[in-house]
Amino acid sequence: MDPSSAFQVGAGQSWALFALVIAGLGCTAVLLWAAWAYISTFRGWSSNRVLGTIAGGAVIRIALVVLLLSWVFLS
Repeated sequence: MDPSSAFQVGAGQSWALFALVIAGLGCTAVLLWAAWAYISTFRGWSSNRVLGTIAGGAVIRIALVVLLLSWVFLS
């Protein structure tokens, strides 16, 4: 018996559905983290505790992390 059919027999669901759920949870976690990071960066910038150049760099880094992890989860 191959591993994918053994998983389907044991779990009652296909491996593709399980992978889709894991990818969805991963992407959701990444997007929630990105929203929190963007809001925190904006709060620091608007209260003049974070310089504009540092905030811009943070925004770019957050966007790159979201793109990278979305590619990892969705590939």
